[in-house]
Amino acid sequence: MNERSNDEEAVRQYLLGQLQEPEQIAIEERLLTDDAYCQRLEMIEDELIDDYITGVLSEADRQAFSSHFLSAPERHQQLKFALTMNQYANAHTAGTGAEAEVMEGARALQPTRIGGLSRRSGILYSFGSSPYFKVAASFVVVFGLSLLVWRVAFYQSDVDKGLALMRQVHSNERLVSGRLSGFDYARHNDETRGGETRTESDLKVKRGSAEMLLLDAIRQDPSPKAYHALGEFYLADRQLSAAIPYLEGAVKAAGSNAEFHSDLGAALLEQGKFEKGQPVPLELIPATSPGAEMLSRSLAELNRALELNPNLLPALFNRALCREAIGQGSEAREDWLRYIDKDRTSAWSTEAQEHLDSLKKHNSASRDTEHDILQLQSPRVSGICRCV
Repeated sequence: MNERSNDEEAVRQYLLGQLQEPEQIAIEERLLTDDAYCQRLEMIEDELIDDYITGVLSEADRQAFSSHFLSAPERHQQLKFALTMNQYANAHTAGTGAEAEVMEGARALQPTRIGGLSRRSGILYSFGSSPYFKVAASFVVVFGLSLLVWRVAFYQSDVDKGLALMRQVHSNERLVSGRLSGFDYARHNDETRGGETRTESDLKVKRGSAEMLLLDAIRQDPSPKAYHALGEFYLADRQLSAAIPYLEGAVKAAGSNAEFHSDLGAALLEQGKFEKGQPVPLELIPATSPGAEMLSRSLAELNRALELNPNLLPALFNRALCREAIGQGSEAREDWLRYIDKDRTSAWSTEAQEHLDSLKKHNSASRDTEHDILQLQSPRVSGICRCV
């Protein structure tokens, strides 16, 4: 790797907050005196945004991007601009008629880079200097009605817009076994994890937009609703280590909300099932089985949700799943029967029936096995009696 490549990798790590303090200071001192280096940093900022939108960042880099890179308001604006331009390009290609709306949004979000450590202070970061200029310049900007549409959308809260985008991303399949509050039915895909490669480019843009909006909502107003929305976003994407703290924060702040307890229970269920499926070396075998603590916590949250709202269907669905995972077969069957009685027509009810049928088959197979064992043992017992 040559010196320039080394420099670029160091700047990339600097922007993601992955360098040690001496290396950070060295880069910041160089930015004060080297205009070319400043320009290179700006190019790498744009490359990071591109990588984030297209979903090629690693999980660690994506988390660093959300927590560190986007901590600068200027970069938030750059990301909004890039996402809007990407949506415009997709809309134009698909011929949806949404080009004017997105372009008007892009004009409102066009970033201005002012201030910072380098001598960029006071210089307008113009539209032409962005890599998205070529995309924008190739299309016709339409005014009029689009401005009204954009302004109407602007008055929706970031949480509401983020949730709407999140539900679109996961409308065809869900990555978790449980039922999340506010989500329509989607078939569970237990072979897909994380969503980085499964989604098409337009869904990746929507996913990035949703995450950005929900992170913005947390920064501007860290309410229980915002914490729950971001936690539910990460749970739907099966990023459990990110989801659980936000959902716990929502429950702590609003302990009487049954949906918050239900979604936290769903997240703990997924974490417990994951831990249960991991191999444990013999020398590290714990006193309790892997995942037992998480599954126990999940059951407690789901019981609490149903205490607060006995008719909350997602909580009942999730508790049946949790009891299956714990091995409480008879209790799980009771929950599935209750669920089917309360929800007779939806696709969720069909899936509940599949679980119930599976439990019945398992129970029947267990009885057959016990019968076979007794049959094998009885001649031996009889022979012993005759000898005596």
